[in-house]
Amino acid sequence: MGQMFSPSWANGTAFMQSGMKLFILSDDFSGDGPVWMNIFWPHYTAYAASAPTVLMSTPYQQPAPGRLGFYLQNRREKQGHGDRLCDQVRREKDPDGPNILIVWALNIRDIVRARLLEPVWDQFDHTVLWVLDTINPEYIRLEDLDRFDQIASICADMGADFETRTGKTVLYMPPHTDVLQFGTHDAFRPLDLMVIGRREEKLYNPIHLHFNQRSVKRISADLRTRTKNFSATPREECQILMNAYARSKIAFCFEASNSHPRFRGYSPLTERWAHAWASGCTVVGRKPTGRGADAQMDWPEATLELPETPDDSIAYLETLLEDTEGLERRRIRNVAEAAKRHDTRHRFQQLLTALDIAAPEKLEQGLNQLEQMSDKLFEHVA
Repeated sequence: MGQMFSPSWANGTAFMQSGMKLFILSDDFSGDGPVWMNIFWPHYTAYAASAPTVLMSTPYQQPAPGRLGFYLQNRREKQGHGDRLCDQVRREKDPDGPNILIVWALNIRDIVRARLLEPVWDQFDHTVLWVLDTINPEYIRLEDLDRFDQIASICADMGADFETRTGKTVLYMPPHTDVLQFGTHDAFRPLDLMVIGRREEKLYNPIHLHFNQRSVKRISADLRTRTKNFSATPREECQILMNAYARSKIAFCFEASNSHPRFRGYSPLTERWAHAWASGCTVVGRKPTGRGADAQMDWPEATLELPETPDDSIAYLETLLEDTEGLERRRIRNVAEAAKRHDTRHRFQQLLTALDIAAPEKLEQGLNQLEQMSDKLFEHVA
């Protein structure tokens, strides 16, 4: 069944109205899929608080090995889910429109999954491919890209690759989160240091070990929302993740170019920055160097670069932790900037502008709340 609601724990309430309707094609939020689905839960809640939204989901399947396995897996998926999804579109489309399809793509399989909707493709007024990870467009069949009338990418360098491959203009829509829901400059932060995921091991590991000595009166947390014997739904994981950021004075964020082959040497702004800024953390680590990243973090102290050696970094972090005025200054400024530019509603508005569609009333209300939130915080920024 389609989900059209803004959950009770999110800002915004469920509503129905004639006119625009969003259809999001994605893996489901059951918790059986990859851990990174947790960062998309606040995206979805922000959409659902801004416009009538239908989640069209399929159960996550581990990618099948080899071309034959990939073909057979997608054939089974089509047989098992295609009819259900098409019926969902016919049943829930708005007769007045516009009906907008957004396909969240973390990998090629997510793009291919859009074939499931071929029987109802003409029911959509606009079709959007939102590339949410670094995918090489050279490995994607052109017909699977040409079906979309708009492509958006979180990575400007990769967006240029998609433009070369398709001849289409690709929107650069950097990472974001639901700042109205998770934004906080609360001063209660018992965690001194927090990291999740990517890090420079030669630099970070000695730092983490140092700050976890009994003789050092600090708390350094290495967060994992999922382990072998424990998992939760993306909603629950997101709550755990964002609460950890909100209770941390300093969060580590490291640029991605050398961390995994999938980044292909690109260094985009990633979601960790949006989470840390919205939560009021002082951000330390290594800044992304990719195209467009500087413009997304161009305020003072948005990210503080760690020294090159562990010993120098430890001394630097101690200085930051002793500077309570600096922690407060960055806490307020980072939340203000996140509300001003890194909430999901700003990306939604950017997309609608590209599609030449007026923002719905609920989106305008959310944007006004963000403006009020940032203006109030900026009053306290020195």
